Amino acid sequence: MHLKRLELFGFKTFADRTELEFLPGVTAVVGPNGSGKSNIADAIQWVLGEQSMRSLRSLSAQDVIFAGTQRRRPLGFAEASLTFDNETRSLPLDFDEVTITRRLYRSGESDYLINKVPCRLRDIHELFLDTGVGCDAYSIVGQGEIDAVLSVKSEDRRALVEEAAGIKKYRVRKREAIRKLEATQANLTRVHDIIAEIENQLPPLRDQAEVARQFRELRDRAQALERALLLTEYRRALQQVEEIRRTRALAEERVETIRAELARVESEAEAARFAVTRAESTLEEARAAASAASQKVERARGTLGVSRERLASVEAGEADDAERIADLERALERCRREKEEASERIAAAEAAERAATEELRRCEAEVAAIQGRMEKLARVVEEHRRQAVERARALTNAQADLRASGRQVQDARAALTRATQRLEMLGARAATQQAREEGLREKVTEAERRCEQVNEQLRRAEAERATLQRGIVLAGQRMTELRTEITARSTRLRTLRELDAKLEGYRDGARAILRARKEGRLKGHFVPIVDLLEVSPEFEAAIHAALGDDLDALVVDSLEEAYEAITYLRKEGKGRATFVVREAAVPVADGTEAQEILSRRATQHVRFADAHRNVIGAVLGNAVVVRHLEEAREVLALDHARYRAVTLEGDLLHPRGILTGGRANGGAASLLARRREMAGLEEETARLENELARVTKENETKSAALRAAEVSLRRQREEASRAASALAAAKKDLDYCAQEARRLADDLRRAEQSIHQAEADVEKAVAREARLRAHVEQLQTQDSGADADIESARASLEELNRERDRAAEAVADQKVAAARARQQVEGQRENAARAHRQEEETLRDIERRRAHMASRAERVRALREEIAGQEAELAQFVAAHELAQKELDERRAERRRLLEASGKIEQQAKEVRDRLAAAQHELHRAEVKLAGVEADIQHAQTSLYEQYGLTADALQQVSREGVPEIRNRQQAGQELRQLRAQMAELGEVNLGAVEEVERLEERLRFLTTQREDLTQAREGLLEVIAEIDSETRGRFMRTIEQLRQAFNEIFVRLFGGGTTAIRLTDESDVLEGGLEIVEQPPGKKPQSMLQLSGGERALTATAFLFALLRIKPSPFVLLDEVDAPLDELNVARYAAMLKEFAEKSQFIVITHNKGTMEAADILYGVAMPEQGVSRIVSVRLEDIPEAA
Repeated sequence: MHLKRLELFGFKTFADRTELEFLPGVTAVVGPNGSGKSNIADAIQWVLGEQSMRSLRSLSAQDVIFAGTQRRRPLGFAEASLTFDNETRSLPLDFDEVTITRRLYRSGESDYLINKVPCRLRDIHELFLDTGVGCDAYSIVGQGEIDAVLSVKSEDRRALVEEAAGIKKYRVRKREAIRKLEATQANLTRVHDIIAEIENQLPPLRDQAEVARQFRELRDRAQALERALLLTEYRRALQQVEEIRRTRALAEERVETIRAELARVESEAEAARFAVTRAESTLEEARAAASAASQKVERARGTLGVSRERLASVEAGEADDAERIADLERALERCRREKEEASERIAAAEAAERAATEELRRCEAEVAAIQGRMEKLARVVEEHRRQAVERARALTNAQADLRASGRQVQDARAALTRATQRLEMLGARAATQQAREEGLREKVTEAERRCEQVNEQLRRAEAERATLQRGIVLAGQRMTELRTEITARSTRLRTLRELDAKLEGYRDGARAILRARKEGRLKGHFVPIVDLLEVSPEFEAAIHAALGDDLDALVVDSLEEAYEAITYLRKEGKGRATFVVREAAVPVADGTEAQEILSRRATQHVRFADAHRNVIGAVLGNAVVVRHLEEAREVLALDHARYRAVTLEGDLLHPRGILTGGRANGGAASLLARRREMAGLEEETARLENELARVTKENETKSAALRAAEVSLRRQREEASRAASALAAAKKDLDYCAQEARRLADDLRRAEQSIHQAEADVEKAVAREARLRAHVEQLQTQDSGADADIESARASLEELNRERDRAAEAVADQKVAAARARQQVEGQRENAARAHRQEEETLRDIERRRAHMASRAERVRALREEIAGQEAELAQFVAAHELAQKELDERRAERRRLLEASGKIEQQAKEVRDRLAAAQHELHRAEVKLAGVEADIQHAQTSLYEQYGLTADALQQVSREGVPEIRNRQQAGQELRQLRAQMAELGEVNLGAVEEVERLEERLRFLTTQREDLTQAREGLLEVIAEIDSETRGRFMRTIEQLRQAFNEIFVRLFGGGTTAIRLTDESDVLEGGLEIVEQPPGKKPQSMLQLSGGERALTATAFLFALLRIKPSPFVLLDEVDAPLDELNVARYAAMLKEFAEKSQFIVITHNKGTMEAADILYGVAMPEQGVSRIVSVRLEDIPEAA
């Protein structure tokens, strides 16, 4: 797999669509600063999912969108795409090419796509998992970040090694398994709580189900009797309906007869109204016709007036045309005269032009002869001048040599003086250097003492940091424990709230009422009585037994609300419920009871608001709380008739000698216990959250102290680094001082040799100066005789030059004369042509004027004919207008006659409507009576349907079957009351207990199965986590061993020697411990990264990066100006490593170094020809032929 292509549009400075093709090997991106090279690296990181704007050198997400320039508008979105070659199927997709696209809009919306299919950022991360590719992988090193590879925390450095070890996917799987384990544990806790709740609810519900079965048997008998009574009333009502319907049918027949008569009369009235409407329409048409005829008359008169005015205007224009033609004929005659005069002037100008041309030729021949003599004489002068120049050059050279020789003599003497002075200076410097060396030795001793002191302070700071780290770890463990406890209690509280929200523990009737009130199907306030009580745990079982079936009683404000709720239950068949009416509740009155009873009353052991005193007194006022049954008998002996006793264990002793006891049905199944447990859980959760906040705050304080300690430690390390640097600098100065002393001794020897050499040079320079002076004097004597010949030739040449100038002036005058003559000829020809054009134009104008006069005469004739026709048309329009006015008068008379006939018919229709209203009134009275009887039938049907589910079809079927009619309704009613009394003796009955028991048992079986599944899932997740830890530990340790060997080998190659070491910060915690790196460059002691120079840090980080690539090669590696801190020698080593590793990984490097560029296979140049917009230029170096 390798990177094939990068496509950009609107990303930072790449405003236009840009495509970069990448091939295996090394691709270098070059260009001036600020041209946009690093934007390519930012784009690759951005597509791979980088979310840190700081890493992308931006402040906000929208900063990556092209912001516009002075010439370009900003773009609305940015898009970048990376295409990978996937022929080897390194990526888990069945495509030869995989394209990853990221798009961001200015509105903040963003898209991720894989092969143009929308996806999530998580999908992209998972796609490249453990491939060595990713925005946070070691394959991408941004600008200025190379030494950060080793400068980050040891724990963060571990992530790079994990990426190389291929265990990142195991980390992801482990996090997912732990998340599932936590969810499974929470679900398991919740299932345990629900199972416990159900197991406590089942025993009392089974008892209630048995009572419900007895109640249903009595209820079925009562319903059958009540049904027979309702059917009897239903049949009697049906018999009355038939008679009333016959009366209504007669009334309907009379109404229909009158309606038919009314329809006939209204039809006649409608016909009369239609005739009136039609007459009005005809009248309106006649009125419109008369108006139209009048308008035509007016328009015809206007048109006739306009035509007469146009005729007068055309006749007046004929005289103007005749006068204009006469003027044009006179202008034609003038043009012809001007053309003849121009022809005569042209002939005279042509003759003058020929004479000027002949004179010009003669003057030019004279100038050519003078020029030939001048050239011959100039060659003679030039030869004399050349010989003079040669002599002058030789003289100048000789004089220059003489001056140079003089300077050599002076320089030799000056060198002798300087050598003597340097010898004296070097002696003084040697003495000074010896004193400085002694001072440096003392400085080295002081720097060594300072290093020891700083290292001791550094060890104490590290110990303090370790103490704080242990405290933070302990606080973190406590926070984890608290969060676990909070989660457990929150889960339990959520389970109880869910049970409370589902109204678990309430009987069907109470549950149905509360749900109906919540859904808005019932009005009023229904408050469970348990919501009004607060009971301490020791009295919980006793109060539960005292309430008994009233445990889920509902408190209402009025009897009407209770009636409405009972009606709802009966209608919906939702069971029964108990209601305590607040306005009717009467507590048990205090009498002359003994103090032993009053102090034990149940109301003394519960807490409630004063507003609920009557309600609580009504349900608990006759109950007393005792410790055991013996005490109960003693207390009831004091007042046996009014009170019932409950023990702390929940046994109930009735005043009539009825004793209820045995297994307590309170506990977790009790609504009271659930309320108490919820309140306790809320309080406990709040306490734990407060403690968590306190521990968190303490942890934050310790973390702040740790950060301060880290800052102090960094300062101590920097101080140690500075002290070590000072020591190294002092030692370096001392070494330099010793070297300088040795160099001064060598300089002293060389200075003595220089003095001897300078004395010999002075003697040689003096002899050469004498020889050169004699040669100069000889050349000066030869040069004086040649000057006279040059002056004579120059005088002759100047005389010829003056003659040539005079002849040239004559040539120029003749050229001017000839040009003036040609100009006059051209001017006269232009005048003749202009006169000819005017003549032709005048002739055309005369012809147009004559044609216009003929057209105007034709126009006059046509206008006169048009006026005659318009006068005849006007006469016709006047006659038509008179006829239309007569028709209008006739239509008005017809309309008046039809209006009178329509009025008579409308009066007849009114009388028929009065008779219809009387008949409809009689029909209405019959319908009202019928509606009353039908309402009785409907009531009976409704009752039978609501109570027994009998529909209308079912009632007809029952009537046809001949159900026996109840003749003695009084006896049937007495029997019905007895059945209801027996039902009442059963007390409060939970009719839904049977179904509730079945539902809970089924749910218990389901939850038990679910608990077993969750337990198995938990065990399986623990095994998976253990397997992941084992595999991760093995892979990591193997990778560390490989990394140590590879890092040391590459470090030695890049530095030319030295050693490295990689250690775990915590050998006992292989899975989480960090990595420490110690390096020893050649000739130095082992030291940390802080003690290295910038170039050494960059080279060390580069070695670490190449070591990771050797262990696990990445498909491609992006390096942004990694070689910037390196010198020329190290750049060459770096380039060699690139070429070597390019066999297994594709490299994309952004660089300014020529050495790195030479190692590249492809060069991309980034330029900015337009301000703010980047452009790409590519070169394949393998296509460029090598220089010969």
